[in-house]
Amino acid sequence: MATGFTDFDVSAVILRQYSNSPGIVNMANLLWQAVSPSEFIDDFYTNIWDVSTANTYGLDIWGKIVNLSRTMEYSDTNLYFGFREAQLEVTTTTDPQPFNTYPFYDPTMSATGRVVLSDDYYRKAIMMKAMMNITDCTVPKMNAMLMYMFSSSGNAWVQHDGPRAMSYRFNFTPNTTDLAIIQNGNILPRPAGCVVSYIFETT
Repeated sequence: MATGFTDFDVSAVILRQYSNSPGIVNMANLLWQAVSPSEFIDDFYTNIWDVSTANTYGLDIWGKIVNLSRTMEYSDTNLYFGFREAQLEVTTTTDPQPFNTYPFYDPTMSATGRVVLSDDYYRKAIMMKAMMNITDCTVPKMNAMLMYMFSSSGNAWVQHDGPRAMSYRFNFTPNTTDLAIIQNGNILPRPAGCVVSYIFETT
């Protein structure tokens, strides 16, 4: 990053008659090295300001800016086979899943808990939250967001299911972090007045 502070022109601050004095020039250079903000500005930009390179502390700051916690709750008790009449009025990830997606309910296999996002996941979640705030919720835009978030896990896409209805579809078995992000409610965009379903098309 070019800060504008890296190159120091001694002649700009020393009178001409003293510009050839090694002692004065050396003193001016040493003073500039002591007070120059260039290193601080570069570190600030890399570790905090730029989300793509921000460290753990910088990402925590961005998380507060976009109001997204690094610690998220998840529940996989919804990932079982069920019938349409059991669905809630507003479809959520707690609704039963259709045929050829998940097995019958097994209470011994259900789990709930919390997961702390790694820097890589948290970085993507922060960017997703920022994109959600400005997206026009068209299918191509949401598909691009999904592939940005879940490309390392598998394919994810949006399907238009009719008037005021859409579904998020995932062809991979989500890990606990993926599940926490999907269930968060503040990361994946939800068009106003649209019933949203979450379908996991795994074998």
